[in-house]
Amino acid sequence: MDTRRVYAASRLTRRENHASVRTTPQQVQYEDRNRTHLIDSLKILRSAFGAISETPMLVDVIHARLKGRNRVSMLDVGIADGSSAIKVMAAFADRGVRLDLTGVDPHIPATAYSQDWIYSPKLMVASFDEFEPRCRYDVVNATQSLYYLGKLDTALRKLVSLLSRDGVLAITIWDDGCILKILHDRYLSPRDPAPGPKDIANALSGILPPTYTTQTYYFEGPIALNGFTDEGRLEESVIDIARRSAHVSNRARMLAYTYIRSLGPTSVRRNTIIVASPSC
Repeated sequence: MDTRRVYAASRLTRRENHASVRTTPQQVQYEDRNRTHLIDSLKILRSAFGAISETPMLVDVIHARLKGRNRVSMLDVGIADGSSAIKVMAAFADRGVRLDLTGVDPHIPATAYSQDWIYSPKLMVASFDEFEPRCRYDVVNATQSLYYLGKLDTALRKLVSLLSRDGVLAITIWDDGCILKILHDRYLSPRDPAPGPKDIANALSGILPPTYTTQTYYFEGPIALNGFTDEGRLEESVIDIARRSAHVSNRARMLAYTYIRSLGPTSVRRNTIIVASPSC
């Protein structure tokens, strides 16, 4: 099989007449560096997650709602380096479904283009605010990216608006009791807690078409907090991901470090997958 891939990439231009998206080159460079740092931290954190992943569950619950279709379009919001999306694509392929993938992210590193994709994705370098596609998608997936999309109600409305008729929306967030949510809500951003499953479900109830229903699925897996050659870097990565886009004081960071070190060799990460689709 020919393993060469052709990739489509684009950077959406910023509309100079719109104040909310006007940025200086220095701001863009800072945002890109910050995003690159977060992607690096996520790579380290994934090594602490081990082999257990919610990807099979995510694919199963979406696949069950595709009504036998063998080819679907999917928008992945916050695709980053593509490490998660490529696993989703492969899992769908194992189920006999071709995934025509579009990924959008304000920073897509070069490694995303060198992934061993089964089918060539369309990678769009843009903020979610800027992203205005001409098409709609059979599946819209936001895995741990909702936190970066701005005001909750506005972000959810846009996610729903990007669905094709009878499309499936999948949103993965931290569940209550997850170490990352505890760190965020208790230490790193107590004035702006991360939305929980009930927050998402309640907000969607006023946004989704009346024919849609939501279902919630739970995933739990371990996170190893020791056994690394550079455990300090692991702790830093945990905090980087847990803080999301919040600016964190040195005191809050030290309290978070103390909490992590009190947990012992392992802790628990818990995710919730919220799926919205037409009623049967």
